[in-house]
Amino acid sequence: MSPRAFPYVAGLALLVPAINVAARRGARRDAPAAPSRPTADTVENFALLDQDGTSHELYRQAGAQAVVLISYSRGCPIARASLPAIRELKERFGKSVRFFLLDPVDDAASIALEAREFGIDLPALHDETQVVSSSLGIERTAEALLIRTGDWRVAYRGPIDDRSDYGFSKDTPGAGYLRDAILALPASASPAERKAQVKGCLIRYEKPLRPTYATDVGPILKARCIACHAAGRLSWAMTGHESVSRWAPMIRETVLTGRMPPWSLDRGRSIDVQSEFALTPREIRVLAEWAAAGAPRGEGADPLSRIDGGSVLEPSGDPDLSIRLPRQTLDAGRAGQAEWRFEILTEPFPEDRWVRQARLVPGNRSIVSHMRLFALPQGFTAPRRAKRSIQAMRFDHSIVATWAPGLTAPLLPEDQGVLIPKGSRLAARIHYKKSGKPESDQPSVRVFYHRSKPRWRVRHHTVRSADFVIPPRAHDHRVRAERMFADGIVLRGVGFHMHARGSGARCLAVLPDGRQIDLLAIPRFDTNWTWGYVFKEPLRLPAGTRIRIEGVFDNSDRNPRNPDPSAKVTTGLDAMTEEMFYAYLSVLEPA
Repeated sequence: MSPRAFPYVAGLALLVPAINVAARRGARRDAPAAPSRPTADTVENFALLDQDGTSHELYRQAGAQAVVLISYSRGCPIARASLPAIRELKERFGKSVRFFLLDPVDDAASIALEAREFGIDLPALHDETQVVSSSLGIERTAEALLIRTGDWRVAYRGPIDDRSDYGFSKDTPGAGYLRDAILALPASASPAERKAQVKGCLIRYEKPLRPTYATDVGPILKARCIACHAAGRLSWAMTGHESVSRWAPMIRETVLTGRMPPWSLDRGRSIDVQSEFALTPREIRVLAEWAAAGAPRGEGADPLSRIDGGSVLEPSGDPDLSIRLPRQTLDAGRAGQAEWRFEILTEPFPEDRWVRQARLVPGNRSIVSHMRLFALPQGFTAPRRAKRSIQAMRFDHSIVATWAPGLTAPLLPEDQGVLIPKGSRLAARIHYKKSGKPESDQPSVRVFYHRSKPRWRVRHHTVRSADFVIPPRAHDHRVRAERMFADGIVLRGVGFHMHARGSGARCLAVLPDGRQIDLLAIPRFDTNWTWGYVFKEPLRLPAGTRIRIEGVFDNSDRNPRNPDPSAKVTTGLDAMTEEMFYAYLSVLEPA
């Protein structure tokens, strides 16, 4: 499945925020440990969310000398007893070593509660799939792994110290195993021997799934990935087991780091959305275990042998407006280099038109990053630079349709429509990514009108921070903006816009009585993916509600997309040297 582009939604009702609490897996001393993969010499990269919903990627800690992971579980007395020792080590070595708890047992809500109750001030990572902990060979809580960032190898694994044992603990340790290993880091070239047995609660792992491509992996790829990975699309083609198995190690890496599928939600801090295409925890386990097992095919037909690219439901009959854009030619350029094109497509409309569906169809999907269709207001004059064409106008309300890899254009309900006002002209803006060779593209537009005026108008508002500065080398720079809706709002979806330094975004509603509703959280923002999410049901918010957005920017050398960590970054249109932060709000208003 894939997220739907604004402005599409089905139904209208009061929405209650979703509660995402996974079944808790208890930590028991007598539970069998079943790591699914032996520990490798080099620790593979991964990204996990902490108790606050912040994403932490292992290899982005390269600026530190080392990383410490300490296994943890709520309710384990030995794990809790280790917290003072961890705080002491963090206070002493925190400038050069980064410390994390790693919890493969509890759900997100329990981890957050534990952090509040016990004053845990370091990131407690939620290993929801258990893949990270099992691949590291962790069997008990309170086990410490010291990982050198120079080669991502384990320099030490074992207990923190000798302070705790089953049923008692010392006031002061006699041996500081982890402390000594950190002090030995400059001279350490090989893994240190384990100094003592780890004393902690046994971790109960789920049984290995033993997935195969034909039965388990292929159906996941077909449902979650094929919209972008079919032949002729923007990325490499998943055409069957032979092509997919060659990429199995990369599939494991991208799902464990959260790079694919992109723009994944933090479900615990987001309302249920239509066609949310992020992998479930079980699907991540399936793909990771399958890749680690050597990508077995299994018995049965190949699920990817017949792919039609997905069908789109349209109204019956021919479109009311069909336009083929002028052919666009691109020089070879540099692979991945961006280029924008802007085309005005129509003369002014002689009367209002209500759109039920508008489809943008690229001619060459392999080079199109995304496209948008706008209704330009009367008097709009297109600037010379296509990149600035839409930012030059106030484009609240003017979006008619969006296309990006994976997006669909379903029909609006009979009682909802997008207005093209009298006197407006349709225009398209296209964002291309050059392939490294000369290319061409000829997109088309198909528009279907309502036969009568609908009850609800679908339109867009924005909430934006218009002017902010990101200091040089700031890793976690926060920006906030909000907008008050005096008459209330019927909210049907949210999308964000940030540039290369954008790393996370969140949207929430602040009600007149002060209560807050989490609407959407994107902990790993990727500026290359530009869609918004539509809620499963619209949310009616009362008069006086404030919509607040919070953005996180990474201007440090931890951000691989950052062109210059030494720069002081201001707001502007240039996607590499400047930043922007705003949210699109898709709303329903009486027509």
